[in-house]
Formats: sequence, C-alpha cells, structure tokens
Amino acid sequence: MIADHQPPNFTASDDADFVVISAEEWECEQETRYVLQDRSLMAQIARSAATHAAGTGHRPSQDQCD
Repeated sequence: MIADHQPPNFTASDDADFVVISAEEWECEQETRYVLQDRSLMAQIARSAATHAAGTGHRPSQDQCD
C-alpha cells in the first residue's frame, strides 16, 4: 500500500481513526505545508506560473544550460 501512496487506515481501541505513512511521505507533506503557508513564496510561484503560461518568463541562454 505505501509503495502506491495509499496509506493503510487503522482504528484505535477508542474508535479514533489514524493512518500510517512512510517517513519520506511525511517529509513531503511537511514541505508542502511549509510552502503553502508562506504567502510570499506562493505569490512568487503564482507570478512564475503566469509568466510561464504567457511565454514571457526567463529563457536561459545556451551557455546557462550547458
């Protein structure tokens, strides 16, 4: 289950539901939460997405790509 990113669900003796995920998946979730809570970073991502969609974003030179 964990390999396909479907965490197993469990129910504790007090009927509280919980899931088990891998440490790698936990780290990814924490990083995502951090990014989503950073307003300036989210604004930068939105600007980058808009310029990319418009085709006006930064285009590196061939030297920069090499």
